[in-house]
Amino acid sequence: MKKIAIVLFFGLLFAKGCEENKWLNVDNDVFFEPQEIRTETDKEFEVIIKAESKYKIYGFAFDLDYDPLVLQYVSIKDGDFFPSECHCLSLSDNKQQPGKVIFGYSLIGDKCLGQAGSGTVTTFKFKAIGQPQINWLNLSNCYLCVIEGEDHAFVKAQWSSASVTIE
Repeated sequence: MKKIAIVLFFGLLFAKGCEENKWLNVDNDVFFEPQEIRTETDKEFEVIIKAESKYKIYGFAFDLDYDPLVLQYVSIKDGDFFPSECHCLSLSDNKQQPGKVIFGYSLIGDKCLGQAGSGTVTTFKFKAIGQPQINWLNLSNCYLCVIEGEDHAFVKAQWSSASVTIE
């Protein structure tokens, strides 16, 4: 139920900002930093989701997928991609499906009308609970809302994965 509420909420936010409902193919990158993580069993580590765009981004929505038998989700904190004077809303849910964090981060209101450039979207903290092995963090259901001129559009960006090596 919570997943449906988050999806509907961000759908409404994006629909308000992206009322044109056009799909563009523009150069935007959303990526993990670092892309290769080395850790030990029972140790916590952070992985940062960063974004780079020459277009103004109004919002992000994605799922972070991981193996819950190998990694344990600990926490999340908002990044600095949107300026601090902007009104933003961030929602996340990790309780609906093991191995998945549903995430949305959007500007609200009209104080700030999108942000171009680069910065941190969010930082996830995990704990390695599995035996030594290589595992992956993947992004799925990925959407951006960008502003191009006076148009608002949904965009599929170049999204990356990250490897987690438990030693």
